[in-house]
Amino acid sequence: MSFCKKSGADSYQLLMLAVATAIWIAQDTDSDTLSQLAAFFTVLGDILALFALQPELAERAVDLLETPPSGGASVSR
Repeated sequence: MSFCKKSGADSYQLLMLAVATAIWIAQDTDSDTLSQLAAFFTVLGDILALFALQPELAERAVDLLETPPSGGASVSR
């Protein structure tokens, strides 16, 4: 995505977008749900960082999603 390659003022805007999104999600959300969402987004961020460091892992993950396990159906994207 192109917004990831920007710096300076654009990084600040991206940070503000993340803060605004977190505030929006947190409104009227109980602490257990917030904890689950925080854990989910932490795992998601860690996986994205791993894919950035090793792009071939992302390609293999896509292949795994598209290859049905024996006796099962594939996961659609």
